Amino acid sequence: MSSPFRTVSLSAELVDEANKAFDWRAATELPNGLMLGRMFEHKRAVPQTIPDKRIVQLNSIVGLQGKSVLEIGCFEGIHTIGLRTFTDNVTAIDVRPTNVFKALARLSFHGADAKVFVADCEKLDQSFGQFDVIFHFGVLYHLMQPVQHLKALGAMGDILFLDTHVAASEAELGSENVDGRDYQFALFNEGGWTDPFSGKDDSSKHLTLASLQDAIGNAGFSAQRLLNFRMERNGPRVLIIASRTLTLEGVASVSPDAPTS
Repeated sequence: MSSPFRTVSLSAELVDEANKAFDWRAATELPNGLMLGRMFEHKRAVPQTIPDKRIVQLNSIVGLQGKSVLEIGCFEGIHTIGLRTFTDNVTAIDVRPTNVFKALARLSFHGADAKVFVADCEKLDQSFGQFDVIFHFGVLYHLMQPVQHLKALGAMGDILFLDTHVAASEAELGSENVDGRDYQFALFNEGGWTDPFSGKDDSSKHLTLASLQDAIGNAGFSAQRLLNFRMERNGPRVLIIASRTLTLEGVASVSPDAPTS
């Protein structure tokens, strides 16, 4: 497959200037071999792969070409570029203006483009637009109202591709009632606005896997599959695909009792 991106001529001096312009928290290798961003010994120690293997997996299931995609929480634009590998209709949002600036810079240095906006995902509704696919990675577990957020997304898109932490089985759980249904969660502290890996609020709710799957179904995504269940240093994490219209026939679910890689 040929690259959908423009060829951009970048000198080492220009890339160095871009690297000094922002407090980058990840790195990507540009087509000319230069590195944009930063690497860290403890996390993101190597350049990030574009496209990420999970985006490749999503494309293999639904075929992204020609589909409109909404990316929730674009961070520094790495997944945005990966999504643009398969479709030219990508809209990305992030609550932090600095992340939007960095995403736009990274897109341009890779010769890619997308519609990128500053927006609070917990305030989204149908007025923002309708999308074929909602790409949702590493954001839900930073929210205080995850159930209400998923309900709003159910009116905005057909396919949900969600990667998020869930509450551990041994966690101390709370419960909240939303629209007459009970959902269980574990409460976590967030690092505050100045921490780029935290949510905007002081706390967040990690839904249990069962409550997460209930919330997805109650949002109108009638078919769903658990594609991955893995243990990470911050707790259990899942990858789920769900759809309002597709049956997802032929897409297998993994067992949450046998963590995968």
